[in-house]
Amino acid sequence: MGAGEAALRRRARWRRRWGFGTARIAEPPRPVDPARLARMEAALVAMPELPREVFMMHRFDDLPYRRIARRLSITTDEVEAHTACAIKSLGRAARGHTDPP
Repeated sequence: MGAGEAALRRRARWRRRWGFGTARIAEPPRPVDPARLARMEAALVAMPELPREVFMMHRFDDLPYRRIARRLSITTDEVEAHTACAIKSLGRAARGHTDPP
């Protein structure tokens, strides 16, 4: 399996997990736990600048890795690594883990 195919599989798995591309009209929105949200916001603010910037550009601005790499003058591999690091950090914060990995 090539790197491109692996990336497509990861993207498809992520879309299935979070429900992108599926109609979810009948489901009411899940309640947001304020404490969990606060932990995730604190983790995002405490994150080093580059991983935070890469994560926000990818998840909030919906920019592809290649465009982020060009804007920040880094490689797409570095973009992927920074994104993964940010996601792991936010996941730990959401679960209430404050210690580093």
